[in-house]
Amino acid sequence: MLPPARKSVSKQIVSHIMDGIRGGEYYVGQRLPPEPDLLQQWKISPASLRDAFKELETLGMITRKPRVGTIIQKFEPSRLFERCAGLLGHRPDLRGDVIQMRTVVERALVPLVIENAEPSDWAGMQKAVEGMSVSANMEEFNRHDLVFHTHYYLATKNALFIAMISILVDYFSSPNHLPQEQFLLDRKRYTRRHADFLKSLKSGNIAEATEYASVLPAVR
Repeated sequence: MLPPARKSVSKQIVSHIMDGIRGGEYYVGQRLPPEPDLLQQWKISPASLRDAFKELETLGMITRKPRVGTIIQKFEPSRLFERCAGLLGHRPDLRGDVIQMRTVVERALVPLVIENAEPSDWAGMQKAVEGMSVSANMEEFNRHDLVFHTHYYLATKNALFIAMISILVDYFSSPNHLPQEQFLLDRKRYTRRHADFLKSLKSGNIAEATEYASVLPAVR
């Protein structure tokens, strides 16, 4: 039986499997017991087990094969990013969710960027800001914005975050379109936000940079 917890039952199952893999209770290639046995062992409903297995499959931690069963597989971050990229590529309605995720991630990355950024990273972001300031339209501004954030993620020197920006670049390659008059009015304000964000990063001001990271996605 699963230990009591404040999470939903399906989330408890996901945590149990993930903890079991890390702790050696489950190993790559292991076939889990048949689902009826798991339902009885864990005292859970079929719906909870189905939801948990669906999430574990999405994470790339199990594979389910007809007439074979549910197999623990090696977690490959790249597989997860591929799945995310495939999902986002077909879901423009998730734009709000993606922007929300981006806000949370970019706020959290501030200390990592300040600690690890190299001169080439700062130079890349600075060049992107300069490009924003002279952009003639939203499409051009968007290209420079994506370059800025690519250098921001590259500055973390973390392979997973670098993979994440590749997904975001693909997703945001088609920007929201503003009327030209509105874009020209907003361009200066948007560019100033990025310039101030970069300045706070280079000065090592974590609190200020984190605040700027909260409002940058509003550009979109």
